[in-house]
Parts: sequence; C-alpha cells; structure tokens
Amino acid sequence: MKFGERLKQLRTEKGLTQLELAKKAGITGRMVQRYENGVCIPHDSTSEKLAEVLGLTADELLGRDGQAVAELTDRFGERAQRDFLKQAEQFSSLMAGGEIPDEDKEAAFMMIMKAYTIAKEKNKVFIPKKYRKDKKNDPDSQ
Repeated sequence: MKFGERLKQLRTEKGLTQLELAKKAGITGRMVQRYENGVCIPHDSTSEKLAEVLGLTADELLGRDGQAVAELTDRFGERAQRDFLKQAEQFSSLMAGGEIPDEDKEAAFMMIMKAYTIAKEKNKVFIPKKYRKDKKNDPDSQ
C-alpha cells in the first residue's frame, strides 16, 4: 500500500477530516491533501507529528522496513532514506492491480535496497572531497 493510501485509511479510521488532521499535526490541509494524493512524502519531523496524531510510530505510518531502512539512514543520511522510499513506492506502483505474495514483495524491496546501496557506494567517488562525510575511506586520500 502506498503512503498516501495508508495515510487516508488511517485518517478515516480515526474519523478525522484532512483539515482536522492538519491542525492537530501543525501543517496545512493542502499538505495533507498532497500526501494523500501521492504528490510528496513528508519529512521526518512532519511524519512523526502525523504518526503521533494517528497513534502510530513514524515507521509504521511510512510503512518502513525498520532495520533495512535504518541501516540505509545510518550510512547515507535522511536524504538517501527519502530518495529510497520514494523509489520503492514508485516500484510498488508498477505492480498495481496484480497480486504479489508478501514474501516476493519483501524480496523485491531488499533487491531495490541492495541496488540503491551499491549505486550510492559507487557514486561516492564523484562527490567533491569537501562534501564527503567519510573522509577516512576516501579513495583519493590513500
């Protein structure tokens, strides 16, 4: 299930309108509408506020595979996490309309995670030295 669909389902289960959810989370009604329509995904601070209003954790709200995504965040930062989650959601939308067993979905998710991690590692070489976080593993400094 996509993030927007999950947010809308959880909101309606709680009996909240988009505007009520927005006010309680401290955001605009337009942003809730954009999240539910899949236009964008909230930043971590916003997703934590939304999750709190809905009585969930941010990970549950975002549908994250906790351990794998946490490792990705630790290695590459929150921006990489958001990029990956966006790509994973786009991938899942390709499978719309078909029934795929959860086991196969998990395998596909892990393959996307691995491909994303490999690409990030290879692209580190192209980041200017002054912007690299991990200077001790810098191939140019050895």
